[in-house]
Amino acid sequence: MKLSLKKPCVNLSWGKSIMEKKSTENDLPAKNVLSLDLLEHISEPIGKYPYRGWETIYREHWKYDYTGRTTHSVNCAGSCTWKVYVKNNIAFKEEQYADYPDINPTLPTYNPRGCQKGANYKEYVYGPQRLKYPLMRAGARGEGKWKRISWEEAMRYIADKIVNTIVNHGPDTITFYSANPAKFAITYAGGLRLANLIGGVVCTFYDWVSDLPPGEPMTWGVRTDSCEAADWFHSKYIMVWGSNLLETRIPDAHFLTEARMRGARIVTIFPEYNPTSIHADIFIPVRPGTDSALALGMANFI
Repeated sequence: MKLSLKKPCVNLSWGKSIMEKKSTENDLPAKNVLSLDLLEHISEPIGKYPYRGWETIYREHWKYDYTGRTTHSVNCAGSCTWKVYVKNNIAFKEEQYADYPDINPTLPTYNPRGCQKGANYKEYVYGPQRLKYPLMRAGARGEGKWKRISWEEAMRYIADKIVNTIVNHGPDTITFYSANPAKFAITYAGGLRLANLIGGVVCTFYDWVSDLPPGEPMTWGVRTDSCEAADWFHSKYIMVWGSNLLETRIPDAHFLTEARMRGARIVTIFPEYNPTSIHADIFIPVRPGTDSALALGMANFI
């Protein structure tokens, strides 16, 4: 590498060249400052490096047998699509797919979708905390005692309980909780088919959020949102209440920040100063449990 004194390539004087800045007793003399400008282009930095075997090690490490397209269940409902690399029937690497279509030229692109939760999902799949076999309670309810049983024992036990319940109490006393149809189509269809055949009751995958499904349409006429996240971009005033988007909706959070760059005013209402509130124009802290009182007061005033 050759060093030159002609041009300093790093500007440390906020708009002025080091060479132009007058020296003081607290500054480095300009004559002692060396630039790292290269006088000749190096096309192959390691071209003459004696040992290149590490490249083979690197290639072997990332070699894969095939790829698959899937999504992850990371409890955010984003359903981002991932390209998963598989070697020896083990998923060892994930990459974001960036092929979502841009259906509206007035909106920012959807690509890419996915966050660290999805990129790290393989650690959850193969981690020591994952249960890989059925467990049956071996003590009193809540005691925390379990014993391992085989899959055959588990299936036989469940089947016996279903038949016994139908005979003694009727099929409509058996309730099925469905999977998310957007993620687990086969599981969803299989469970619904079984419930239909025996005359059971099916709960939607949304029932686990208690009174939210009926409460939202009763309050403002629709369930969840009346628009998609991309429509935030056209908003002039956005109120984020109890939804920490920059942590819980990472694939869609950029629409919020891009709306603010476009001029939208962001207001957040949380008991804590979270990452979403950092980017808000107005942060309204509330005491935990007082959201309803604040909302009713606002409605009364309006």
